[in-house]
Amino acid sequence: EKKESTPPTRIPLLTSNAVDLIAETMTDTRSRRDSVDFSVTFFVTGAQFLVKKGSPIKGIKTIGGKRVAAQQGSTNARIIRERVPSAQLREFPDQPAAFQALAQGQVDAYTNDGIQLAGLKAKAPNPGAWDIVGEFYSYEPYGMALRKGDSDFRAVVNNGLMEGIESGKFFEIYDKWFGPKGEVPYPMSADVKKFMIYQAVPK
Repeated sequence: EKKESTPPTRIPLLTSNAVDLIAETMTDTRSRRDSVDFSVTFFVTGAQFLVKKGSPIKGIKTIGGKRVAAQQGSTNARIIRERVPSAQLREFPDQPAAFQALAQGQVDAYTNDGIQLAGLKAKAPNPGAWDIVGEFYSYEPYGMALRKGDSDFRAVVNNGLMEGIESGKFFEIYDKWFGPKGEVPYPMSADVKKFMIYQAVPK
C-alpha cells in the first residue's frame, strides 16, 4: 500500500507504524538518524533554485533580500536560514504550493534538490519559461528510511538495492526515467555512478 507524504510527515508516519518504508527524495542526515535508520544511498543530488527565465538570481550568493520558497521541514530551508539570514524565506507544505507561489510572483525563487526542480520544470505548462540556476549549495544523499533497529528489514532493502546496482538493473531503470530520453532528463554523473557501485559490497 502506497501513502503520500511531505517532509514534515515522513518520520511521524514511519515511527507511528503507518508505513514501513519511506522511499522518496529523503536526505540521509545525522540528525534524522537519531529517529530512523537509512538504507544505503540510492541517489545523490544537491540544492539549486528554480526561477523565471531572466531572473537576476544566479545561485545562493544572490538571494540576499530576495523572497525564497522552500518546503517545510526540508534540509534546504535549514541551510538557507543558516547561510543567508537576509533572504526572505517562506516555507510551504508541499512542492505544488511553493511552485504556485513562484508562478504567481509571490516569491522570487523556489529552492529544492536539483532532481526535484528538474521534474517540476519538465511538467510545467511552459517548461521554457523557467531556469534551474546555481551550483549545488548542499550535499543531498537520498536513502530509504526505516524504523530504527529493524536490522532484518534494513538488510532486505540494502541487499535488493545492491543486487540491482551489481547487475546493472538499477542503472537501466534510472536511465529509463531520468536519462536523455526519460520523462525527466537528469543524467547520472560518472562520479555518482561510481559512488553507487562502490556501495555494493561483495556477497
